[in-house]
Amino acid sequence: MPFQFPINDAAEIPHWVLFEAAEYSVLSLDRTRSAISARAYDYIQLPLPLGIQIATEHGYSEGANPVGPMLSAAGEANAGSSAALFKRAFIDPVLTVMEGFATTSTQQSFSNITEMSLQSEARREFNLVYLFTPKDFGEAQLITEICDAFRTNSYPTATEVPERILPAPLWRLQVMGEGDSEYLTRAWFGDPLICVLTNVSINKIPFGEADTARFFQDGSPMATTLSLKFKEFETGTYYNGRVVSKSEINELTQGGTI
Repeated sequence: MPFQFPINDAAEIPHWVLFEAAEYSVLSLDRTRSAISARAYDYIQLPLPLGIQIATEHGYSEGANPVGPMLSAAGEANAGSSAALFKRAFIDPVLTVMEGFATTSTQQSFSNITEMSLQSEARREFNLVYLFTPKDFGEAQLITEICDAFRTNSYPTATEVPERILPAPLWRLQVMGEGDSEYLTRAWFGDPLICVLTNVSINKIPFGEADTARFFQDGSPMATTLSLKFKEFETGTYYNGRVVSKSEINELTQGGTI
C-alpha cells in the first residue's frame, strides 16, 4: 500500500526518499535493486530525514597470518608457481640469515610479520531520523499508519505452519525529486544495496521528559519521531566503478541490469 507524507505541501519538497519493500526471495534475479522496485508491494515516500548516518565497517582479523615463508596449499597457489614458493620458503630465509653474517648496518629486523586478513565485506547501516508534526487529524492518522507500515514490514512473514516463517521483506532506498535519481541516491545515501529493516523506534512524546503528551481532539499524537535502521542484506563488492551485491554481479554477468 502506498503512503506519502506530507500530502498538502508536496510541491514545496524538492527531494523525497522512496522506501520500497518486496517479499524475500532466494533467487539472485529477484534480489537486485531493479527487481525490488518491480516486485514492491509497499511504497512509502517521505522527505529527506532530519538525520542521516551511514556506517561502513569491514571485518578484519588481526590474528597470525604470516607474510613470510609458509608451506601450505594456499601459499603455493598465492605464490603463482612452485618455483616461486620454493624461493619464498627456502632461498629468501637463507639470504636473510647470510645478510646478518655479512653486514651489521643494513640488516632490518621486524618483530611482527603479520598482516590483517579480510573476513567479511561491510554491510552498511543507514540510520534515519524523522520528526512528524501533523497539521490535522488526517495527517496524524497517516503518520500512525506510516509508522505501523515500517514496523510490521520489519517482521518475518507468517506461513500456514506456525513453527515456520519466511524471512523479512527486502527494501530498496532511493532519493527522488529534482535531478537524476541515481545521482541523488549516491550523493545522499552512497548508493545503498538491498537492505533489511533491523530497527524501528517510535516516540510519541519526542520533546523530552519535561514535556507532556500532546494530542488532537480524537486522541492522535501531535508529534512523533521515527528512527529507522536499515542494514544491507548482502555484502558488497567493488565492480566497474560502483559497489554491487553478489546477486547483482550474477545479474550483470548475464547481461541484466541492477
